Amino acid sequence: MGCRIRSGTRRLAAVGRDGVSLHQWPRLIGWRLVTLWLLLTLKSAAETIFPQLPVAGLRAGYRLEEAFPQLPDLRVVAMTSPPGFTNVLALADQRGQVLIITNLQAPTLTLLLDLSQENYIPTVELGLQGLAFHPGFATNGLLYTFRTATLNGPMGWGLYDQLARHRVDPRRGYELLEFDRPLITQLDQEAGHNAGDLHFGPDGFLYVSLGDEGGSGGTLWNAQNLGLDFFAGILRLDVGPVFRSDSRFPNPHPAVHEGAYRVPADNPFFDITEIRLSEFYTNQWRPGETRTEFWAHGMRNPWRFSFDAQTGALYANDVGESSREELNLVVRGGNYGWYLWEGTQPWPPGPFPELDRIEPVMEYTHANGRFALAANHFYRGQRYPELNGKVLVSDFGGPWGAWTPGTPRLRDGRLVEPEWLGSHAGIATIGPNPATGELLFSDIYRGRLLKLVAEPRGDGPVEPPAKLSDTGLFAWLPRLVPAPGLEPYDVNVPFWSDGAKKHRWVARPSVDDHFGFQVDEPWDVPVGTVFVKHFDLELRTGDPTSARRLETRLLRRTDDGVWAATYRWDATGSEAYLVPAEGMDESFRIQGPEGTRSQTWHYPGRFECLACHNEAAGHVLSFKTTQLNRDSPVPGRGNQLTWWLAQGWLDSAGTVRPNLLPALSQPGDERVSLTHRVRSQLAANCGACHFPKGDTWQPWDARIHAPLAETGLLDTVIDSLGFVQWPVGVNNPAHGLSALAERMLAANYKPRMPPWGGRETNGVAIQLLQRWTALAPPPTYEQWKSNQWGKNASIDPDLAAASQPAADPDHDGLNNALERMLGENPRLSSGHWALQLAPAPGGGWQLEFPRRPEMGFEVQWQEKLGGDWEPLDVPENRPWFSAVSELAVIPLRGTAAGGGFFRVRFFSQ
Repeated sequence: MGCRIRSGTRRLAAVGRDGVSLHQWPRLIGWRLVTLWLLLTLKSAAETIFPQLPVAGLRAGYRLEEAFPQLPDLRVVAMTSPPGFTNVLALADQRGQVLIITNLQAPTLTLLLDLSQENYIPTVELGLQGLAFHPGFATNGLLYTFRTATLNGPMGWGLYDQLARHRVDPRRGYELLEFDRPLITQLDQEAGHNAGDLHFGPDGFLYVSLGDEGGSGGTLWNAQNLGLDFFAGILRLDVGPVFRSDSRFPNPHPAVHEGAYRVPADNPFFDITEIRLSEFYTNQWRPGETRTEFWAHGMRNPWRFSFDAQTGALYANDVGESSREELNLVVRGGNYGWYLWEGTQPWPPGPFPELDRIEPVMEYTHANGRFALAANHFYRGQRYPELNGKVLVSDFGGPWGAWTPGTPRLRDGRLVEPEWLGSHAGIATIGPNPATGELLFSDIYRGRLLKLVAEPRGDGPVEPPAKLSDTGLFAWLPRLVPAPGLEPYDVNVPFWSDGAKKHRWVARPSVDDHFGFQVDEPWDVPVGTVFVKHFDLELRTGDPTSARRLETRLLRRTDDGVWAATYRWDATGSEAYLVPAEGMDESFRIQGPEGTRSQTWHYPGRFECLACHNEAAGHVLSFKTTQLNRDSPVPGRGNQLTWWLAQGWLDSAGTVRPNLLPALSQPGDERVSLTHRVRSQLAANCGACHFPKGDTWQPWDARIHAPLAETGLLDTVIDSLGFVQWPVGVNNPAHGLSALAERMLAANYKPRMPPWGGRETNGVAIQLLQRWTALAPPPTYEQWKSNQWGKNASIDPDLAAASQPAADPDHDGLNNALERMLGENPRLSSGHWALQLAPAPGGGWQLEFPRRPEMGFEVQWQEKLGGDWEPLDVPENRPWFSAVSELAVIPLRGTAAGGGFFRVRFFSQ
């Protein structure tokens, strides 16, 4: 925000400028010759290093790219095609619309059904959830939906899960003939765990997946009781339109709509009236209360399921509670253990070893940001022959891959995970394009449909070198002496890594490649650039001599993303060896002020790195101006940006003037405002996901350049389960913590954030955050106006006009918005804030003005009035936010020393 200085602009006396003396030229020419020789040396060395590194990216050579870029944003949770239609794709948009794409080569999007009026969709687990076409759709036009809706249902007004039938005429432009005939309308007490996937099985019956109604730990007790409601399993229904002769009527229930469906005669639970949980406890109910519609039960949230078109096998995901995600082979009458077991782990109040349950065929842990097994598609096709006969799955946190039926759940005592083939957070469902056979992935974080592209493959998987010494990155490994072409660099605020100390290097593919400089956004990094990050851990806290070498990570920019590898150092610190693709853990004994404790260090697997180094975040996280605008770790080089600019590392896009560029602030720098230090921590540790279109549902913005008022930190947000939360950056009076502190502390049963690799509490960041959230929020403009002019400011015409943000009632050149920012009285012209010109010690001139806490100030100048204002390029004018009121002193150097006109721009965080 700019203003005209109240004291006016002043012309300074001319100051002489020295030119370049002739005796300097030989030195300059010699320096340039040395530089040329050095560049040639580095280019030659770079060409010998990088061929030793894997050129290809991920193991199977897959990537995801946008399938229909011309379509609007879509939150697709289910996709399918009407049977027999090879050029039509139907989409269930979570916001309540069923859409069809016709002519898939030149797609046309048409609205088929609009259920949005009663659709309830504040966030991830509510809204339209499922869509299926009847096998006879070509003649009967029947389709089915599953959704959550707020309506006046069988139990009065409330939130309901509803399975409904609709009918269209596929021969006349899908004309709507029957709308929203409900089959089941079930009252739902919680917002989460709604499942809702729909598929017709090979037997012609409709299968419906149901969550356990929500709540933590299965506390609504639905999962082991078939005499209650429609929750926690998979239904199998005969939906007609002509019912099978042996199908039976369902038992009465308020949610059942009479005559809408029947129950297949071979469903498994007609004669079941109890479930034995243990020797001492059995769930029992009366015969007429049995929910005979169930095909299988004991599930928490079977979000998506699919059939093998060849064998008829049904595989269902089940989203875990706190530690396990599982894939189940669903069989007739199967009990899958929830709420007494989570995967193969007992869940309180268990264990119940007597429970007759079926174990998952595949499970994995919640480590490293994985938290929900989402998409599920059994692939039978020829376009990707290597995937034929496999179940494609994705975790909502990012990893996606393939699981082969028959694979053992354990190998050598360890869980056998899917073959992870890529990472892309927010994938909700997977399905085929009927026209091309391509696999489509729905990214509901960004509202896009993506297609799977298979890259050319070699004879086998691409593997990194087995040893760090084989990469050629270090000329002398014992001392970590980098090879020529590998340059050290550092960042302002490191990502928290459980207290480890880090060193960084970067290498360009050649001296002809440049980094694409950006002020606020991530830099453009040339394909082939290699980043190296090394980790040391002090075994005695505060004693650098006790540092143990842990790992060295490699990240390489590829043409479609990044490739990563981790090397674990041996106990002698003489060599580092490639970590298995799935990662590994190791425990260390740490001596600290409070005694000796055990710390587990996690070495990330190949795909875990990609969770943070994701597409939306620009893949390379540390290469941002706010992180790199600092002194080089190499003595004598000065500012990193200035050095790289001089060495030809940066392109010519933008103006690279470090004095005028922003920078993140260290947590212990008490001169800097608390707000900026907290936001610097959030930018470094949360900024990979928390920003618009980032890899998260949580709608707050961690980017440092976003105005604080627009970040969502001070506003009420909605979490991923649909429950309204206290503002994430404000302490909740119920327990005295902000949501940010909860997640950093893993308090109140919240998982730790950031989730990837972090197992130790970042005490410095927590303390800083709690100091910040304890502060009273600054008054809004309306509150400030009321304090200055009283309550009549809203009704008195004169006061209302004088109190507007752009008004200047005291005629001092500062409008009310600026007076509020500066802490001035808007009704008195004799304020304290003024820009002064004063002699500088040692000669020359300097500008002086009061710097206010939590505000930014920038001196701008022009030599002659009428030109363009530009910031004064001196270190003292660097943009930052003070913690206290102080006198700002800006010396006039360089071109401005010759005089000109000056003004100050004010800006808030």
